[in-house]
Amino acid sequence: MFWFIFVGVFAFFAVISFAMEGYLNTKGRSDGGWAFIGGIMVFLAMVCFVVGFGTSLYARSDQIENIENVRMYTAKAAVLEKKANELTTQFAGYLAETYPQFERDIFKQIAPDKVSLYMAKYPELKSSATLTTLVEQISKLQSDRYDQELKKQEVLKDLRFMPKNPWVIRSWIPPAPDEP
Repeated sequence: MFWFIFVGVFAFFAVISFAMEGYLNTKGRSDGGWAFIGGIMVFLAMVCFVVGFGTSLYARSDQIENIENVRMYTAKAAVLEKKANELTTQFAGYLAETYPQFERDIFKQIAPDKVSLYMAKYPELKSSATLTTLVEQISKLQSDRYDQELKKQEVLKDLRFMPKNPWVIRSWIPPAPDEP
């Protein structure tokens, strides 16, 4: 919105310049200097208007892109979490079948972020290549999910700033989505 101020200032000085030229013309003392200055002011006002208009259009496009990125990051995080939960269920089932001497009830309540703790708590499990691979996959999925969440939070920060940006037409900027 600051660019409106520049447009207004240049337009004001253009009007003053043209008025001075008109006044001097009526007195017969005009040399065209004030008209030239008025023309420059009109040109600068137009440049400010075009730049401000373009900036606002770009900001609107950027805001819409960021809204779509939030949706994408949320969807990716949900898919990664679902896959981690499926692998965790597979991990728990494998533990219950292969190692019945351990606490079956505990294995049924395993969460994806706790899988590594079971490998540390029961060192005998490290000898199984299947379990080690499952734990690595679950850990990578969890890490990827957190990375998606961090990207989402960064985009949300940008979304919250854009409506406060003084250089854009705020009414053109779509609002940030509500955070879940």
